[in-house]
Amino acid sequence: MSDPSVWLTEPVTVLPGISDKRAKLFRKLGIENIRDLLWLMPRTYENWLDRKTITSFRDGDMAVFEASVDNVPSLTRRGRLTYIRARLADETGTVSAVWFNQPWIGDQLVRGERYVFRGKLETGRGRTLANPEFRRLGPGAGGPAFLPVYPLTAGLYQSNIRQAVQAALSNPRFFTEESLPALIRQEAKLAAADFALRRIHFPANQREIDLARRRLAFEELFLV
Repeated sequence: MSDPSVWLTEPVTVLPGISDKRAKLFRKLGIENIRDLLWLMPRTYENWLDRKTITSFRDGDMAVFEASVDNVPSLTRRGRLTYIRARLADETGTVSAVWFNQPWIGDQLVRGERYVFRGKLETGRGRTLANPEFRRLGPGAGGPAFLPVYPLTAGLYQSNIRQAVQAALSNPRFFTEESLPALIRQEAKLAAADFALRRIHFPANQREIDLARRRLAFEELFLV
């Protein structure tokens, strides 16, 4: 049987969605192979649980809130530019949202339905969110509570890195060698290597982030 750790040395092009052209963009981040990819640590996380009311946010805030679509989203075309505009409302007030060059958004937003929105609030010309992300509320809806935010380079998006990391972690050949003796892990109350590497990228809550960071930081010092 071949050494499962060898797979970690394979180029990122073995992962779905990474062409030779896109691999060059990953290379700008120092990512040549799957091991490099998995050790690209998130800078921070998008927190979809820390929700407030619309009127509680100020200019420049990263706003996360539940709201209903208060009108039928309208599509406007100006030359090559298209934009969808919708009014979002909760019990405290309203805010305007606009999505540029994403005409399909109009089919995803339904008047009267409730969603969770996340975007940067601007108040220069009224309370507005530009290109906010959103998730529909209801049974079976939603998504991860925390999403990793990675360093980027021009032409590479968070979704590209997230999808690549998820593909690597879900691959049956994924393997994480346990580098710390069991006694040390027990005495220091450290998470297992597999848990840490998976949860540092896709945690379910803040506690998992803390456990993963602590384990990886300890390992870095231990192996120096």
